[in-house]
Amino acid sequence: MRSRIISAAFLLCLFSTGCKKDVDLKPTDSVTEEVAFNSVAALQKGLNTAYATYAVARADRSFATSITSDETKFGPDNGGTGQFGYRLQYSADATTGGDVTTGWAAYYAVIDRVNRVLDRLPEIPANGTAEVAQKNSINGQLLALRGMAHFELLEAYSKKYDAADPLGVMIMTRSCLTCFPARSSVAEVVSRVEQDLADAKAVMPAVTASGYNDLALNPVSVTAIQARVALYKGEWQKAADYATTVITSGVKTLATGSGFTGIWTDANTNELLFRSRFENSSQLGANWTNTNGSVIFSPSDKLTASYSASDIRLNAYIGTTAGERYVKKFSTSSRGGSIVDLKNIRISEMYLIRAEARAELNDLAGAVADINTLRAARIAGYTPITYADKATAVADIMLERFRELAFEGFRFFDLKRKGLGLQRNASDVDSPLWQTLAASDKRFVYPIPADELLANPNVRQNEGY
Repeated sequence: MRSRIISAAFLLCLFSTGCKKDVDLKPTDSVTEEVAFNSVAALQKGLNTAYATYAVARADRSFATSITSDETKFGPDNGGTGQFGYRLQYSADATTGGDVTTGWAAYYAVIDRVNRVLDRLPEIPANGTAEVAQKNSINGQLLALRGMAHFELLEAYSKKYDAADPLGVMIMTRSCLTCFPARSSVAEVVSRVEQDLADAKAVMPAVTASGYNDLALNPVSVTAIQARVALYKGEWQKAADYATTVITSGVKTLATGSGFTGIWTDANTNELLFRSRFENSSQLGANWTNTNGSVIFSPSDKLTASYSASDIRLNAYIGTTAGERYVKKFSTSSRGGSIVDLKNIRISEMYLIRAEARAELNDLAGAVADINTLRAARIAGYTPITYADKATAVADIMLERFRELAFEGFRFFDLKRKGLGLQRNASDVDSPLWQTLAASDKRFVYPIPADELLANPNVRQNEGY
């Protein structure tokens, strides 16, 4: 549309005797940031849009990481959806790589929308104490969203953490449609992420358990993100300390019984530190099961077998219909089939982060205490265990992450982060060609989309693509 407008204007200029300057046109069907963001209320709307865009990006991530890991297998009604991702045959081309490349544009859309609002924020006056507080909160949430988006891009499109790796992702701190940024180093990207998260917390108002709003990022949920980043880097003491801060804040506690199962039908918001609302969209749930009940991807046999019969997660996460298993975790709410909220951060993840960090620090007693606490909330009649050594502890904690965080966008990156290969059960695949993936395989790093390479000559593709 823009090119047609410019072409028409150029022709008009050619035939106009009074045209002596370069044509300077503004589209008549768009609104500039100066007009769109002219009040604190308008800034809030800009933030809400960024949140909505993040929800789409995160839903794409949960799907991509599930089908490229060992959490899922083809469902009985799959007509080709996700086939290249599941068969580990993805490339940079959208035809075969769409399952794993869509997140690139989605996350950069989040970052761009954040930057557009942040650019205007300093110039918008706040009237009264309430608006000043709201403006500060908006500022903090925007910074935190930008940090999250850069971090989640880095997990997907760069190798296992290595600060010296030059192939991180592009850092964008302002909206620029004519810029052609190169990829920054991993160290530079992580530094930007950590700075955004720290700056966010510095301007956010404190929160308490009373009236906690899990739809908005706050100092507690941002601390949870900091725990994730520290775990990714292998900074074990920082990861444990951040997780402890979140756990001891008391804003959310582990749930049991119907208090836990109700999380997945949106009957309650127990354990949720940060979620994305899908009021009437099946964006998340329809990745696995269509609204008509068709099963696109089923839980893998490997995942299903990992739960004991007394584990509440077995029936909360996995359902059976007509003899076929389906992903029940995101299958329904009172709003309809496949219409469910996205659970971005839960308190149980903090127990798992702290357990892993403690195990890596050889605090086996502390690590097993966290695992026993979590399992006691999930498994009826659970008998506490002990760890004899670090290797046993780490392996068991990874198993618990596999169970607890299934389909939530972690498993693929956990395998990559720990240098573990992908090993699917033979019963979960149609060919041995996609049963395993070595830890060193290029496919543990998703390809940069071909469209990005065509649009930006300064972007370097990941190795092997």
